[in-house]
Amino acid sequence: MPNPAYGYCTNTNGLLELNQKQAAVVRFIFDEYLEGNGIWRIAKSLNEQRIPTKTGKAAWLGGAIYIILKNNINTGDLLLQKTYSEDIVPFVRRKNNGEYRQVLIENDHEPIVTHEEYEAVQRMLKQKAKVKKPAKKNSRKNLQSLKEKLSVASAVPHTIVGREKKEQVRSILLGAVPDAYRQKNFVRMT
Repeated sequence: MPNPAYGYCTNTNGLLELNQKQAAVVRFIFDEYLEGNGIWRIAKSLNEQRIPTKTGKAAWLGGAIYIILKNNINTGDLLLQKTYSEDIVPFVRRKNNGEYRQVLIENDHEPIVTHEEYEAVQRMLKQKAKVKKPAKKNSRKNLQSLKEKLSVASAVPHTIVGREKKEQVRSILLGAVPDAYRQKNFVRMT
């Protein structure tokens, strides 16, 4: 395994071994998440402690925490064929969604977390994903609302500048068109 997951390194035989410092960070991430702290709060905590990422960068992002929480390698099991390369040029790597048989090697290496902890985190992640999120910025409903606001904004003259004018533009975008703008001839913005 040329590029092992955070928390592990390869020995001279190519087998996975714990990287003790990184494994302690992975353990911290799982413990914090199981205590109810969110991904971004965990990232903030690691940044405040100045713990470097795998690449040596100082800034942890939520995506890196999420990948660590989702990676079953931390349980000591090794899943092969997670991805595959297409047989045609340019040999693009794709996620294996059942196109090829995957092989799970249990107890391949020393675990950082137990299977129970890993499964509890997966349930928590799944539960948080089920929580209804607000509509996306590009949803049809929001797109229609944006079009309506832009049609109102098209009544704004193109010469508006300065803080006071920006406030007037903001009020127009929010739906309150000042009478002074309604009575003038306007340049339509396209």
